[in-house]
Amino acid sequence: MVRVIEDPKGKKKGEERAVSDNSKQGKQKKAGMSDHTQQGANVAGEENHSVSLEEPSPSNILALGYHGLPYPLSPCLIYLCLFPRSYEIPIRRLFLLCIFQGLMKPLAESCLNLEDLAESCLKELRDRNLIEVVSWRLDGSPKTCFVPSTLYDSIPLIATRMGYFHVHFISDSTSKPPNFTIRRLVEYSDIEKNSFSGKEIQHLCSYISFNNEKKEPSRAVGKFLNKITTRGFGFLTVLDLEGVYKPALPETLGRKLLLLRYVGLRRTFLNSIPESVCDIWYLEALDVKYTLITTLPMSIWKAYNLRHLYMHGIFLEIAINDDEFPIHLKTLWGVVIGDSRRTVNWLTRLRVFAVEISG
Repeated sequence: MVRVIEDPKGKKKGEERAVSDNSKQGKQKKAGMSDHTQQGANVAGEENHSVSLEEPSPSNILALGYHGLPYPLSPCLIYLCLFPRSYEIPIRRLFLLCIFQGLMKPLAESCLNLEDLAESCLKELRDRNLIEVVSWRLDGSPKTCFVPSTLYDSIPLIATRMGYFHVHFISDSTSKPPNFTIRRLVEYSDIEKNSFSGKEIQHLCSYISFNNEKKEPSRAVGKFLNKITTRGFGFLTVLDLEGVYKPALPETLGRKLLLLRYVGLRRTFLNSIPESVCDIWYLEALDVKYTLITTLPMSIWKAYNLRHLYMHGIFLEIAINDDEFPIHLKTLWGVVIGDSRRTVNWLTRLRVFAVEISG
């Protein structure tokens, strides 16, 4: 279940949307969507999913196109529409979210890894004119993309009818509390402006923020994370705070959120992160690029499952031998090494590598 907290300055003030990944299209249950609620399926059965083209419009045509999308294109398109309207979406961030939200599940007979599968999905969405590439990298790969505005007029409505979205108006004092626990939370305004009961968020597994107001450090993030872990632990696997100004992270973050797989802190202007983050066994992606962080603990190399590490001019003592290095690492970006003459045996395993040499 994903709840979307609308920006108070947005189109519908005080509106909350909860997006459930529990959907049935026809009688076939979508693969990989195992954590959905039965309520989503009931909603899908009650609604008429047909789209009338008696008065053709871009929204209606795109709606018909959505219904014909195979998995995982359809849930990926829904997650694309979680980004704010007219938002230039970084492909890197989109890929990481799709992978660690569990949307990328290659078939058993497929030789594609998760990153290749994400690229394949993006290409197919582009070929179907459902997204537009805005900028390209020097190597010819897409850097940012844009979702046509007409999609926002149709996809959220379709998702609501199918049980992906639950709409709740905060200003409505007579509204009943949801009878489900929130699994995925997306917010556009300060999390402090919204209150959740412990029961609602006790099973939260994903928290994504688009709150980019750079007024003062976001202490509310720390309070919210502490609330998730009131029992001493939490189930959060995705923590994406990209662009949130100096979020206050609890020092116990890595000891209480042991299941974290993706921690996105890009452009947060943080001076440091809790050392416990680097000790998370399941950590697969850490993004601290464009922050004020200048060093990371050496324990980051002991993160056995680490796949992607994004930094910006951070000095790290590079492990030389294979047995001292995360064997799954594919991306190492922005690391500063002190001695360029040393032979690093594991570089050939990297998919993306960017290094700065000092001295």
